[in-house]
Amino acid sequence: MDKNDDGSPRGAGGKDTNPKDAVGTKKWRQIMCIPFAVLWEVGVGMLEGARKYGRHNYRVSKVRASVYVEAAMAGHLMPWWEGEDIDEESGLNHITKAICSLVVLRDAMITGQWVDDRPPKIDMGVMREKMQGAVDSIFERHPVAVAAYLEGDQRTENWVKSIVIEPDVKLRARALSLWRSGSAIADTETVLFEHLTHDTQKYYLEKARDEIHSEDRSTDS
Repeated sequence: MDKNDDGSPRGAGGKDTNPKDAVGTKKWRQIMCIPFAVLWEVGVGMLEGARKYGRHNYRVSKVRASVYVEAAMAGHLMPWWEGEDIDEESGLNHITKAICSLVVLRDAMITGQWVDDRPPKIDMGVMREKMQGAVDSIFERHPVAVAAYLEGDQRTENWVKSIVIEPDVKLRARALSLWRSGSAIADTETVLFEHLTHDTQKYYLEKARDEIHSEDRSTDS
């Protein structure tokens, strides 16, 4: 498709679209980039607050940062992460309610109506460097991860159906042995073939097959 200099599509016959298009696409208001489905949900969530406390009350009364950060995190994001999708009081998704809390806080910040009650700040640069070192060390010591336990896909009958089905017990044992030789796991730790991720299983099964075939060819010769 032919495009104008600003990336917008040309009109029929390859002609430029309305001259205002080139200007309008670069305006500060970029509402078309916002997914309206989320915006509609946030609107309903904000309606609940408007009915309870008065619409735009946060532009008159000071907003304490800690209250809204805790509401977003502890009140909604953490329950959602732990498997509760819907906020019992509003009937809305916890993610939507968390966004509403942050919308209020951010509006108060923009209008100067917030109370910054954050604790004395730490040196995040030092913290990031320290934690990254710890993470890098973990990946070095455990290069191949055991599969995560996920809701709806756990170590149950459903989870077992998703793993590689390999009836050859000796081949599975060889694959697991190859994995152990390349990992930092202690020999005393119990790890079953089924504990490995799907991709890891496939990778080490192929390596095990290659080794066995190579041994068979050596024997035949």
